[in-house]
Amino acid sequence: MLVRIEKKPPFRVAGRRIRISGQDSGTSGAFWAESRRNGLVGQLKALADKTERKVTGSDVLGVSCAEKDPEDRSFWFFIAAELGEGDCPPGLEPYTVPEGSWAVFRNSGELPGALADAKRYALLEWLPSSPYCRAPAPELEAYPADGSADVEFWLPVMPKRPEEKPLPFREMRRKRQLLSPEETEAILRRGTAGVLAVSGDGGYPYAVPLSYVYAKGRIFFHCAKTGHKLDAIRRCEKVSFCVVDRDEVKPEEYTTYFRSAIVFGKARILEDDAEKRAAIELLAEKYCPADPEGRRREIEREYRQLCMVEITMDRMTGKEAIELVRAGGAK
Repeated sequence: MLVRIEKKPPFRVAGRRIRISGQDSGTSGAFWAESRRNGLVGQLKALADKTERKVTGSDVLGVSCAEKDPEDRSFWFFIAAELGEGDCPPGLEPYTVPEGSWAVFRNSGELPGALADAKRYALLEWLPSSPYCRAPAPELEAYPADGSADVEFWLPVMPKRPEEKPLPFREMRRKRQLLSPEETEAILRRGTAGVLAVSGDGGYPYAVPLSYVYAKGRIFFHCAKTGHKLDAIRRCEKVSFCVVDRDEVKPEEYTTYFRSAIVFGKARILEDDAEKRAAIELLAEKYCPADPEGRRREIEREYRQLCMVEITMDRMTGKEAIELVRAGGAK
């Protein structure tokens, strides 16, 4: 997928808007379909043809006005075209996209899949490993005016801030038993269940086993939209997560051959529909890799009822029994 960074001055667009809720995955698609039927898209293409030196180089834009708070996934969504210096046509509403920088992800393919794939790559793969974080500016979906069938996702970005101070985690005492980061990641990838620990009701720790997927340095799991876990995460984002890779009791040696990984991190409820859908697709693929059509049907059937949570890792450690270390740590 082609990626570039674009710095743009403020520019004006004109179009029509609706209110999007982070929990409503079908509203924007229905708005696009209605705008094609009622002639709005054709009107906007005609407006774009009259605009010289378009900032985005596109005929029609989708503009997600989330600049006040990028994490608030309830916002106004415009279907619009660049306006230039001219007057706003009757029946359309003007909006000014502020100055900013965007990471632009260009993809080819059938819509809306090509756009969803671009968002998924941007948010789940490119952004976490890039020197950028989300900026308080609108997200754009742009349909280039060069005659191609491509689509572009414009993600507003700004440089990440350097960490102010290291996080206060204890060092492992028995360093011989410490696994390498690569070995620890392997545990997280092959594990089929983990235990999430949060600060629960009344100050009591609350630990619950659950299914999960590890991808691109983060852990994702699903749950209902209400419950003990979510209440605890909303009160305190700090969590830990444990995966046991081996648990072999050796009664004759009065010990257990164990191998495990522990993560400390911050949990975030995914309100953005693209993030939520990408995460549930990763989870479904892990547990049901051979049935893509069945996964799709199950996701669609349960989508409105489920919540997806992401854990970003502040610290990750793995440890194994000293007997496994002495034996060469047969993995």
